[in-house]
Amino acid sequence: MSQAPAGVGAAVLTGNKRLIPIASVRTDGQTQHRIATSQALVAKYAELMRDGVIFPPVRVWWDGAEYWLTDGFHRLAAAQGLGMQEILAEIHNGTLAAAQWDSYAANSSHGAQRTRAEAQNVLRLALHHPNAESLSNLELARHLQLPETTIRRWRKVLSPPSGEVGFRLVSRRGTTYQLTTDRIGRSRPAGRLKKQKDIVIKE
Repeated sequence: MSQAPAGVGAAVLTGNKRLIPIASVRTDGQTQHRIATSQALVAKYAELMRDGVIFPPVRVWWDGAEYWLTDGFHRLAAAQGLGMQEILAEIHNGTLAAAQWDSYAANSSHGAQRTRAEAQNVLRLALHHPNAESLSNLELARHLQLPETTIRRWRKVLSPPSGEVGFRLVSRRGTTYQLTTDRIGRSRPAGRLKKQKDIVIKE
């Protein structure tokens, strides 16, 4: 049985970070948005792991039966290539749908930079995810780490049929409220602007 590279075992933390069996990690839940795995990057990571470099934990979501990987596909492939049996993981509890939503934000600020095609694919998937329906363009842009103007443009292309009423959650000046989207872009008679009722957002 192959051992983890030097130093990895000592990096196990309390709480939601611990070593888990690599064989238990699922990578087939539509949470990988790379067009192709970079074998060069996998080889580089494997070399560093062999030299004892400690990598950040991969991120997985536990749904009660499976660990769904959302961030760390190249690290996992490198560990597998070295014959490792376990890998350090940051574990979150949630459904596969929650894992998919989390995966849209992966690699936005670290790892190999997303290509334009990969970013566009992530955006399409995110806009069709139930979580996106209630978020403003700005909130969605923050999650995906993409320009708000890009979100706005794509939302127009993939907007719901005319007349369909929906809402989004908008945060301004520390207050989160519900905004009815069928009025966006329409003028309001003077003196008839009404404040939206504040709602509580539960994490």
